[in-house]
Parts: sequence; structure tokens; C-alpha cells
Amino acid sequence: MAIVKPVKKSKKIGELKSKFLSALNIRNCKCRTVYLSPGAEKHIKSKHLGEYKKNFSNIKQIVFKPDYIGINPKIGNSIELVKTFKVDVLLAIKINKYGYLYISSMYSIGKNKVPKRLKSGRLIKAP
Repeated sequence: MAIVKPVKKSKKIGELKSKFLSALNIRNCKCRTVYLSPGAEKHIKSKHLGEYKKNFSNIKQIVFKPDYIGINPKIGNSIELVKTFKVDVLLAIKINKYGYLYISSMYSIGKNKVPKRLKSGRLIKAP
């Protein structure tokens, strides 16, 4: 099978720390670079405009230093990074079939969701 590289128009957002992947027991990544495709940015802007305006400029900070990390149990190969600003912001990252990390969405979550997700084990405090 040929090695497929990320889409050229995708932006490199940052590197996900290997300790995050280890803590989540993720083994199917070819690299730790997190990419943002033009389509994902368009999705975030159209579906979550308020969040886009308030926190999109912080997207690199969320990747570099999230407060909480987890895996979405409903979607295979999906990492969740949560950073607390004035609200808790969730950055959803999918691992594509070639092992690359792509941001799929970004939105605020209710203030009660983080404690519930910590209690259920869906999220853990970022190491």
C-alpha cells in the first residue's frame, strides 16, 4: 500500500504530545501533527460561528496544552481535547484511515459536561 500524505491545502496546526497518545492508548497514528482541512474550518465557521469568532484563534493552544483529553466512545478513532477559557471548548480530532490527525470540529460544551465526562472516564486530566 502506498503512503498517502495529508491533503496539500490542509494547515498544520501543531503537534499532539506523545504523552497524550500514550495516556489514551492510541497506537494507530503515523505522526503527531494535527491538520485542519479547509472543509473542517468551513464547518466550524458555519455550524459554530460564535465559537469560531471567540476561540478559533486559540486552536493551537488547545492542541498544545489541553486541560482534558479523551476519546469519543461513539466515534471510533476520535480524540477529544478540552480547554477551559470562559467556557469549556472541545476540539474533536479524527484519525483518518492513513493514520493522520485531522480536526473535525470545535465547539463549546456545557459547564456540567466536563465533570460528568471525568466521572465516567470519557475524559481524563491531561498529563
